[in-house]
Parts: sequence; structure tokens; C-alpha cells
Amino acid sequence: MTWSPDGKWISYFSDASGNYDLYLMPSDRSAEPTRVMTGEAVWMDGVTWSPDSRWLAYAKTYPNNFRRIVVWNRESEEVTPLTDVMADSRSPAWDRDGRHLYFLASTDLALGSGWANTSSIAADPTYAAYVMIL
Repeated sequence: MTWSPDGKWISYFSDASGNYDLYLMPSDRSAEPTRVMTGEAVWMDGVTWSPDSRWLAYAKTYPNNFRRIVVWNRESEEVTPLTDVMADSRSPAWDRDGRHLYFLASTDLALGSGWANTSSIAADPTYAAYVMIL
């Protein structure tokens, strides 16, 4: 569970629907929770609110087993992937000004991306810190 910086919203994950879904609800419980992501058969982590409480950023695993940094707009309910599909990105963090998003990414993860790939045993990917100006 994560509180928005303005204290008006709570985001959390639940598997109550049978899927691992991201929900958003007013912190005063004045309305029912809303599913932000539904029916996703992928794992999401790293949920963090923007300083103005308008955006949620998180790392979402895609079918190629790489994670992408994705943002969700609370007002428009639009989802926008920010990072490349061929890089494994994780751990998003907002700057206080809300115009910069920091994250870790690796472009040498390919051997370790398959769950049944025995060649990944020796893979040792490295992650670097990146900043994106929004």
C-alpha cells in the first residue's frame, strides 16, 4: 500500500479478482476502489507517486520478461510506457520537482531473461542509474 504525497489517495495491489491488479482509492474511503490495471498476467512492482499526486510510476514485466517503467495518469487514466522494450528497467523514483524520474536499467540481461534458460546461470547483468526528464 502506498499513500499519495497529498494524502488523498491510496494505491495497492490485490488478487481478489483472480489477477494481480493495481487499485486506487480515496484515503477517506468516500468511493469504492478503482482498478488501475486489470486482467494483467504480469507482475508489477515499484509503485511510486509523483510529488503532485497525479501520476503513478511502476515497473511492469512484459512478455519478453523485461520490465519497463510505466506511468499512469490519475486524471486521464492513461498508461504510458517510458523505457525501451529491450532494456530491463526497475525501481522508479520521482525527483521533488516531479519533472525527473530516476530508475535503474540494464541492457545486458538477455541471457538471464528466460525462466527455463539454463545458459542464464552464468549471466551477471549490471544495472546503471538513469534519469528521464518528463
